Amino acid sequence: MESPDVTQFQDLMPLASHDAIREIVQVFQDGYRAVVALRRTATELTAMEIESEIYAIELRMLSQISTICTDCLSEIRSIPKN
Repeated sequence: MESPDVTQFQDLMPLASHDAIREIVQVFQDGYRAVVALRRTATELTAMEIESEIYAIELRMLSQISTICTDCLSEIRSIPKN
């Protein structure tokens, strides 16, 4: 399964939102790759180890997305209103 290509929408969004969406998509792509890698080694791990790895992937993704959204919000707030 391939990740979606959002570059076709880049002219439709303000720059800050566009960058944030692109970064969030990258986080999901990285998370997907991490899960695929985990599947390759799943037979060598216990159920608890798999659960722990999945939890770490989810936590890393949520942390990265939270940081991206916070940065984007700060950038949008700094844009002067007309």
